[in-house]
Amino acid sequence: MSDDHGGYQRTQRLSLRGPRPPPRRPHSPTSPQYDYTLSSPDRSSVLLPWQQQFDALSISPPNLSRARSEQTPRNHTPPALLPHRQTVADFSDQELLQYSGPQEAWAFPEPQIYPAGYFDTPPVSEDAHYSDVPPTPPPKSLNPSHESVASVSQSFDPRGVDAECDPIYAPPPDARASQLFTEELVSQQEREQNGILRFQAGTLPDADAEWHRLVSPEAVKTLPKKEVQRQSVLFEIVKSEKEYVSDLRVFRDVFMLPLISADPPVITPPEKLEEFIVEVFQNVEEILATHEPMLADLYERQREQHPLILGVTDIILDYVFRFQPVYDQYVKHYPISEAQHRKEVQENPAYKAFLEECSKDPGVKKRDLITFISRPVTKLPRLHLLLETLGKRSEPDNFDQENLLVILPALDHIIKATEPGIAAAEAQVKLWSFCESLVFQKAEIVDMDLYSNKRTLIKLGTLARRMRNEVDWSGWVDLTVGLLDNYLIMTRPGKQNGAKVLIVLSRPIPIGYLRIGPFELPAESRKESDRSDLDSISSEGGGGSILDSLRAPTRPVYPFMIYHAKSTDRRYTFYADSEEIRKKWKQAFVETIGIWRAEQEANKVFALEKLTDGFFRTRTALVPETTKVLFLGRITSAASFFTGGQTYLVVSCAEGIYAEVRGPHSAFRKVLDIPGADSIVALPSFKLILVQHNGTLASYSLDILARVAQGQSKVQTLKDSREVLADSGVQFFRVGVMTDRTVVAFAVKRFIQVNFQVCEAINVRANGNLSAKMFSRRQPTRFKPYSNFYVPRNAFDVILLERTIAVACEKVLVIIDPARTGREQVVVSVPDFSTVPMNEDMRSLKDRCDASRAIGFVQSGKDEFLAIFEGFGCFVTKRGAPTAVKAGFAQWEIPATDFAFRPPYILLFSNDFVEVRDVATTQLVQIIAGKDIRLAHGGPASFGPVMFAMRGEKDDQRGVSDKLVEVIETAPIPETPLTATHQDHREALWEGW
Repeated sequence: MSDDHGGYQRTQRLSLRGPRPPPRRPHSPTSPQYDYTLSSPDRSSVLLPWQQQFDALSISPPNLSRARSEQTPRNHTPPALLPHRQTVADFSDQELLQYSGPQEAWAFPEPQIYPAGYFDTPPVSEDAHYSDVPPTPPPKSLNPSHESVASVSQSFDPRGVDAECDPIYAPPPDARASQLFTEELVSQQEREQNGILRFQAGTLPDADAEWHRLVSPEAVKTLPKKEVQRQSVLFEIVKSEKEYVSDLRVFRDVFMLPLISADPPVITPPEKLEEFIVEVFQNVEEILATHEPMLADLYERQREQHPLILGVTDIILDYVFRFQPVYDQYVKHYPISEAQHRKEVQENPAYKAFLEECSKDPGVKKRDLITFISRPVTKLPRLHLLLETLGKRSEPDNFDQENLLVILPALDHIIKATEPGIAAAEAQVKLWSFCESLVFQKAEIVDMDLYSNKRTLIKLGTLARRMRNEVDWSGWVDLTVGLLDNYLIMTRPGKQNGAKVLIVLSRPIPIGYLRIGPFELPAESRKESDRSDLDSISSEGGGGSILDSLRAPTRPVYPFMIYHAKSTDRRYTFYADSEEIRKKWKQAFVETIGIWRAEQEANKVFALEKLTDGFFRTRTALVPETTKVLFLGRITSAASFFTGGQTYLVVSCAEGIYAEVRGPHSAFRKVLDIPGADSIVALPSFKLILVQHNGTLASYSLDILARVAQGQSKVQTLKDSREVLADSGVQFFRVGVMTDRTVVAFAVKRFIQVNFQVCEAINVRANGNLSAKMFSRRQPTRFKPYSNFYVPRNAFDVILLERTIAVACEKVLVIIDPARTGREQVVVSVPDFSTVPMNEDMRSLKDRCDASRAIGFVQSGKDEFLAIFEGFGCFVTKRGAPTAVKAGFAQWEIPATDFAFRPPYILLFSNDFVEVRDVATTQLVQIIAGKDIRLAHGGPASFGPVMFAMRGEKDDQRGVSDKLVEVIETAPIPETPLTATHQDHREALWEGW
């Protein structure tokens, strides 16, 4: 009691332990113990109807201070509060009447004393507050039958029973009314608290897990509609978090952990199981570890403040920035996780049975594993939606609004950052699905590197083609066309063993060979009755079917053309369903070809260095007849060697052999008057150069040739150094190293056979000084016989291996051991089909070999070789039999005429293209385009670089030029420590982009 200013005021302050105050967080309200105060009314204001029912409920205003140092920890209990876990029933009425709340509580306005008659004309206030006292007359009695705080406050007049007798002060109510009031409050609080605890424990029925089911109907009716909606949203946030954490635990405990510990194992071998766990379940445990503490904090807030929660955004704000790393990793990989799961279900019956057993767990609730895999993907968008709704249901000055200004953009950023990753993963899954359904022609090896991390499915769609046949003259066929970043694949839907597949109709076109034809052709008409499956055309009905076909409506289709750059017969006209689709296909083709060319330019396996372009020319129609310029003609062969501290280039053409010192200001000099030499090879270690011309094979001094090229010696001196190995009938020769010997093997054509002679080069210095006169002898002095043999058929090339010699004949390769002569000599035909079972694939391969010409033979592995034919290659064992692992053939895109071997690559030469392929897989890695391409030198690397001639860039009145280029193998940029350290960062930047 107090006595101020001569008046008397009696105030009864009843403090109850309601919900605990929320923890003091940044941007969160600082609310002391709820203070239920009974005081005389302030008649200067008029309350809203729902505030009139809660006028006894005094809520301290929020403290929006941002200083974290001034905030109270979440678990801190102010000393002025009643002890935790105690209720009002634990205190006497006297203690309750005397308790006035914590010191820092904001007290309601004290009742004002006004003179008599002041309230005759009460003013009306436009603003209403929770602390305002209702102006309505109080009821005369309490109704103990009400079951909520709201119902008690509705029937209780805070002015007391003597309010009408004494308007100046309100005497305390009788003890019985106070006891009923407190008992009713405690009873309702215990019921609500029990419901919340059951909800959090998961024992509350799902139908009752709603905010309005845990609050008395009277309280719901007294609250404004907007506040009811806000409290429902707050409860839904907690509920959705509870369900989410529960599902993650089921995902881990019911599916992942039992799958890991299954005995016998569901997925084998262990390496596959480990990879599957990583691919499908990813970092679900990290996500769960992030959300479990947030759910615990939300539970605590709910227990403290239910039924009227002030807010939860301060809790979410503490955790939202922890979502970025864990969700970024999971969401971007989600499509791959789902695809791996679906694939395992289709291929592994044990895994399917395991999932059926897991579905019996009550926590699964008859949901598929895909539902649990997708839960983290939908979590953040759903949380964003709930928080947006919360912002709409909250007042503008509510502290939630300030927190939402930070939370919503943060969630937006996380969601949008994962979208490119999801799109990329979905495209990858789409690519895998497309590739796994492809069915190629039997016995054909097509290594398109489909499962590389670099592969991208640019466009996949349906296009029509006209393929006339005897059944349907119009021949409309719908094809599924896939445009990858490295190949264009044309397929036709079909079935194989009951499964849907895509049958590859034509050999895929590498992007490097893809050319775009006209895309502006006029539209054509297609009848609606045309079917894509020609086999489905029924002949039943006879004329009726024809009439139906004639009466069928038509629709326009829009044609466009593409073609293979090398094969003139591989031209394809496709029909799109609309002009827009046709434009999209054109854009896809243009962009894909452009990107492929840019990537090829930046990642060349072999680079080209121009050696000469313009010196060797051929007459054309542009050259005046009166010109006196000497046309040297096309380049036929070339060689490069190093001697005397300088590098020399020797070139053979129609007018003779020319040489120069390689350099920017060098000039060619004629060194030998030998027109159109077929082949030139330098042997720097023996100071010799070999020249094949007009059926003869001779050697010349390399040192003298170098002096002639610089004008220091006469041409005749070089001619005098000539030494003849064969004077007639030489078809070709090759140089190589066999068992540490440098040998020269050449073929001499006879009447019914081809004789091969193998000579070993001799180092003159090691055998004493030989006089210069010895160069003129007929018998070679710098070479000695090593071996000789013959083949009873035409021969086109000879390949010197480590211990054996391979001879390329019309249909096969013949392997010969030169160390054995006479009857001991072993001859093996490659491929040797006599030692393998002849199935359909082998018969197909044999037919191809019989119809083709062999051009080479190289080692592709430890005990494996690649037999090279004009149009394809096949793998054989060291004994010449086709391999079982790589049975079949790899078809080239060009008709190869020559090849060069630079491990691990082979270079295949044709008139317009050079293909670079991996020798172990035959995968196409580079395409070099040109015109009139000719291999000038392709021997082993120890005898010079690979060089080839092609049409030059000059075509004027001096004729068209011939260009000679050197093929230089590039090397990957070594990974420096800085590069290695930031490898993951580069990957992260790319994924983020």
